[in-house]
This record gives sequence, structure tokens and C-alpha cells, in this order.
Amino acid sequence: MSTTNQNSPVTSKAAPPWLRELAHARSRYIELLGWPIEIHIGSRSVIVPVGETLDSITMPPPLARAVQAELRITMLAGPVVTGPENDTWTFFTQPTATTTLPPGLAELRVIPAARGHCVPLPQDLHCQDGCCWVETPGAHPALPPWPAVVATTRRVVARNRPRIRTADPALSLTA
Repeated sequence: MSTTNQNSPVTSKAAPPWLRELAHARSRYIELLGWPIEIHIGSRSVIVPVGETLDSITMPPPLARAVQAELRITMLAGPVVTGPENDTWTFFTQPTATTTLPPGLAELRVIPAARGHCVPLPQDLHCQDGCCWVETPGAHPALPPWPAVVATTRRVVARNRPRIRTADPALSLTA
């Protein structure tokens, strides 16, 4: 049997500043985007799980720039974030029933996010170390349909096929 001294004060430590900042970022994103934002303690980052409320497609920056330019022309551009090393861009899309890519895109390092995968987000809407918004989201942004992003990627690749180097095809694409 254990006993506690009811006269001893209960002490609690305040959350560390980095955790308060993450909690604040999470709250801002939930209010702004309406997405299911979470905090990942291990990496000290805010993340968004994909596969239910939204989906995502990741690709190398040279290809992604050309795809984003095409999506802007067709008024389908949505939020896009860079990876932590700025070596990928992730396009957020409406949820889709299947994330199977057509042949030829995987070899260009176009990667659909698996259900439940978490995408790291910048702690705020301004670029910081690590993740940055390429296309900053507005309040409750309209997301492009997943098939529209895939079709636009295929169109950009088909138009640029003569310029694709076989050693690292994604890095040779230009808008």
C-alpha cells in the first residue's frame, strides 16, 4: 500500500519553449487550413498525415517547378512545401481512392505518399531552416485533384522528354 502526503505541493514544469512553439504552430495551422495537423516530438516538427483528408505527391524541384507553373496556368495550383533538405517538393491534393502512378513517373522520382505517411510542415508560413512553403496556403485552401497533378506531371514530362538525361532524368528538366 502506498501513501501520499497530501500536504506536499504538486510541482509541474512548464513545457519547453520549442514544444510551446510547436503547439502554437499546430493551432495556427488547424485554424488556417482545417487539416489534421500533429506534433512529432522526436523531430520537433509539425506534420500532416496524408491519406484521408488530403493526399500528396512528391517530386524533385526541377520537375516540380515546371508542374507548378502548369498548374498555375490552369488555376489548379495548391499548397506546395519543400522537403527538409530542399531536395523535394510536395504537392498537397484532394484525397484520392488510388495513388497508383502511371508508368514512367516513378523513375523520375515522382512519389505518391502512402496512406498514413506524415509530411513535415514549416513552423510558420515563412521560410525557415528545413521545410519552406513554395506555394503558401491561404485559409482553407482548395486543393487540386490528385489526377490533375498526375496528368500535369505526365504532360510536362512528355513535352520535355528530349531534354531528359538518362543518368538522372528529373534533374535535367527545365520549365
